[in-house]
Amino acid sequence: MRSRFWYVELPRDKIALFQWILGAYDGLAQFRTIDRFKAVVELMVPPGNEADVEAVIKALSQEWNCPLKLHFSRPGCLE
Repeated sequence: MRSRFWYVELPRDKIALFQWILGAYDGLAQFRTIDRFKAVVELMVPPGNEADVEAVIKALSQEWNCPLKLHFSRPGCLE
């Protein structure tokens, strides 16, 4: 199976922290900032890690008390 590309919209001031937290989970997902002004990042999620990545995103959204919008295809705001 191939890795999936997911996109996350989050507050601009949380991008670096989000990357740092994901990096702490070795091999969970690869991270790339797609648009720093619109605060959209791309995650390359390996097969089998989908549930864990979703759990991290949900937990951070609750902890930060702000929405982290998860898209399973490139969001229209980037077109």
